[in-house]
Amino acid sequence: MSACTNRVFRSASLSDVVWQAKLPKDYTEVLMKAKDGARGFDSKKQIFDYLCSKVPLHGHESYWLVRSPLGVCRSQGAEALGIAWGDDNRYWEWHQRGGST
Repeated sequence: MSACTNRVFRSASLSDVVWQAKLPKDYTEVLMKAKDGARGFDSKKQIFDYLCSKVPLHGHESYWLVRSPLGVCRSQGAEALGIAWGDDNRYWEWHQRGGST
């Protein structure tokens, strides 16, 4: 009996319906903006796992899901910001730091 019950729970846990509910509404747009392109995924669970892995986006941004509590985090690099006089070397210079990209 327990083996049958375990199979039912496992099947339900892999269901796209379950994982669709965990994905943010804009996940398709995020996949389109991903630097490595929208790959072919076999399931919503694979998409969820991918989005939890800090996806680099075009334009010096990253996107990732936080598993618990489920939330969305976005980061934006300074290069993507509109900095007043950012193109004027009298006010702003870009310096590369070791270990940063």
